[in-house]
Amino acid sequence: MSEQDELKEFQAYCDGWIHKLGLMDWDWRCSLNDDNDNANVLLNQEGRKAYIGLCRQREACCTIAQLAKHECLEILLADLALLAQPYVNKDIIDDEVHKVINRLMIALV
Repeated sequence: MSEQDELKEFQAYCDGWIHKLGLMDWDWRCSLNDDNDNANVLLNQEGRKAYIGLCRQREACCTIAQLAKHECLEILLADLALLAQPYVNKDIIDDEVHKVINRLMIALV
């Protein structure tokens, strides 16, 4: 599968999860990147913009569908994480957000 085909597949999965999770208030875009993560999301919460990246060099441990779901769950929990930032260390917030994401990855099909 070409990189562009992978990106289209990733976008389709993201679109499905954006709708399932009720995240239509976010303006989002998908792109390919060369980051070290399998996928990532950069957020502009004030502008409700999400830039979801799919890494070109991914580990084989996760499918494109799993990566899309994970990044959309990051968007879902972003506002809660932002609210906690004045009170809790950012690393602790990130750890707790990912505990919830890991549980939701199993629970949501």
